[in-house]
Amino acid sequence: MQTAVRGAIETPLRVMEAALKSMEVAAAMVKDGLPASASDAGVAALCARAAVRGAGLNVRINLKDLALSLSAGTEGVAFQRERIVNADVLTLTLPAVALKSEPWRSDQLYREVRAPVAAPIKLKLVPYYAWGNRGDTD
Repeated sequence: MQTAVRGAIETPLRVMEAALKSMEVAAAMVKDGLPASASDAGVAALCARAAVRGAGLNVRINLKDLALSLSAGTEGVAFQRERIVNADVLTLTLPAVALKSEPWRSDQLYREVRAPVAAPIKLKLVPYYAWGNRGDTD
């Protein structure tokens, strides 16, 4: 599992490096290019900035996973390659706990507070892009 998490950190770091290099190209366009290409250089720099920030968020999220994987055992954790919505994706299945509490009744204004009951479950994590439930503007 640590190898997978390490890969999940290294890939966005490489994206950040490539995006930073593209900013150098955009800066050269402004300095040495045609004046008409200045707006293109600006758009390139904005896209590169978004790539750096987005990849940085992925690194931050995956660093937390790395810390968790070091302190938690890997028993019951499994990675699987699956085909979802015409895409091969890597899913992660792991043991988790669902907290179940007593539902509210429609005729009830108050109820006694009780501790939720923990029920063991298998949790499957699927990358967002593979959900297939997004519209044209998502």
